Amino acid sequence: ATLLPFTGLGNNWAQGHIDLDPLYDELLAEQNCKYLFIVSNGIRQVFTTDPVEKLEDFKGMKLRSSGRWQVLWLESLGVGTVQMPSSEAYMALQRGVVEGILTSMTSYDNFKMWEVCKHITRMDQSIGNERVAMNLDVWNSLPGDIQQLMLDIDLEVSDFGFEQQMAYAEEAYGRLQKEQGVTIHLLSDEERARWVESAMFAWDQCEKEVPSAKPLIDVYREFAAG
Repeated sequence: ATLLPFTGLGNNWAQGHIDLDPLYDELLAEQNCKYLFIVSNGIRQVFTTDPVEKLEDFKGMKLRSSGRWQVLWLESLGVGTVQMPSSEAYMALQRGVVEGILTSMTSYDNFKMWEVCKHITRMDQSIGNERVAMNLDVWNSLPGDIQQLMLDIDLEVSDFGFEQQMAYAEEAYGRLQKEQGVTIHLLSDEERARWVESAMFAWDQCEKEVPSAKPLIDVYREFAAG
C-alpha cells in the first residue's frame, strides 16, 4: 500500500510518512516484527521521451514501472507497462523499448537518463520508500538503553533521508534544465486532480485484495480529503 499511486501526505511529505510510524509499529507487531524506520528514495515523477502534459498523453505509450498498483493505474490509461531494474532503463529508453519511466530524480540523474529522455512531468505522485523492521523477539532481548539508542538514531535516519532526497531533487531540476536541455512540465491543480482521481480505483482494489492494508489506506484517504 505504501506504493499506491498518489499517496502524498499533505504539504510536508516527510513528516506525513514519519507520522505513520506508530501505525506501522502496530501492524508489524502483529507479524512479530518491530518497526524501526523508513528509508526514502525520492518522489516518483514521470520521465518521458515525448511531452506528457495531460492524462490523455499517456495513451499508447510504453513505460517502465514497478509495483502492482502503479502498473494497474498506468494500464487503465492505455499504457503498455514493462518491468525492469532501473539499471536497464537507460538502454531500454535509448533503443525505444520504452518511452518513459516512473522513478525518482535520484535514479533518473544518477543513471544519466537525461541523455536519452528529456521530458519530466512533475506529478509528485508518491514517495518510493522501504520500511525497515526486525524480529520482535530479538528486539525484546535487547537492553532498554540499546533499544532507545536505536529508536533515536532511527528517527534521525528517517529525517535525514527525506531532507537529502528533497534537496537533491530540487537542485537537479534546475541543473538539468540549464545544462542538459531537459524540459520540466508542471501540472495545473485541476489537471493533477484528474490524475489523482484516475488512480483511486487502485486504492479500492488494494483494500479488497489486502485487507490488512485498510488502516493505512484510511490514513491516505484522510490526507487526500484535506
